[in-house]
Amino acid sequence: MLTTVVSSLTAQNVVVNGPDGKLQVTVSCPEEGKASYSLVYNGKQMLESSPLGLETNLGSFVKRMKLIGHQEKQIDTVYTQSRIKFSRIHYRANELVCYFSNDKGQKVNVTFRVSNNDVAFRYTLPRQGETGSVVVNSEETGFRFPAGTTTFLCPQSDPMIGWKRTKPSYEEEYKADIPMDVRSQYGHGYTFPCLFKIGENGWVLVSETGVDSRYCGSRLSDVTEGSLYTVTFPMPEENNGNGKVEPAGTREYGRAHLTSFCKDNVLFKGVRENTQVWMSHGDTITAIPDNFKKIASTDKVEIVAYQI
Repeated sequence: MLTTVVSSLTAQNVVVNGPDGKLQVTVSCPEEGKASYSLVYNGKQMLESSPLGLETNLGSFVKRMKLIGHQEKQIDTVYTQSRIKFSRIHYRANELVCYFSNDKGQKVNVTFRVSNNDVAFRYTLPRQGETGSVVVNSEETGFRFPAGTTTFLCPQSDPMIGWKRTKPSYEEEYKADIPMDVRSQYGHGYTFPCLFKIGENGWVLVSETGVDSRYCGSRLSDVTEGSLYTVTFPMPEENNGNGKVEPAGTREYGRAHLTSFCKDNVLFKGVRENTQVWMSHGDTITAIPDNFKKIASTDKVEIVAYQI
């Protein structure tokens, strides 16, 4: 069962409730301002105004944002799972899609799904012109809790320590019922899932879900001013010094040309400059280990071959 409403906005606030009306999400965006959301359950504030936004290689979706429209629909579906406590799940929720644009006219959408006890949200970046991929450099996404909230959190460890240098292995000791102003053990924030007790009003569990190979696994930062926790990306050291691969701004598919290469390398014996080669990739190597040597580039990609 689906019902849909699409509208443009003059006011910059949108509210969506769960099916029973107790759980309420308010999305706000003051004119030329920052997008945010807040959460109320049964009349009690569970999350105060918390930031939304992304910093990407295409542009910033953090400041000078406009909420230009929204769409709502009801979801009522039944599905089965063989490996959880309930094999038959009846899922009912209200979905809100908010359409934002930045000061350059670039678009980003945020989709909220609100059931009776849960809120999920995600970002969608529509294709911007001919660009086929995008690099998300950081998230502005945050969770701002009311004063008096206490935490039940697992600290994120230093990278590449412990047994066989396998940490972070997400097995550090949880600290129970700790005030928000106590810093994490290692100073790197916390591993999901993260549990918060909102005084006598209830509990909030924050986690990530549905992450596939197109996005990194994230964590929660240490608390900052105003009782705010933000989504944080992996530390560079977690890659054990093995370079860096990112989505390419421009995909190479088919013909490309070698613009530079090491002429004394046996791999390129007899090869002439600007030789045509064939490529098929949507990502690119942006850094290699210090003991590796770059030996070739094309007109679009800096590192297309390297020597160990």
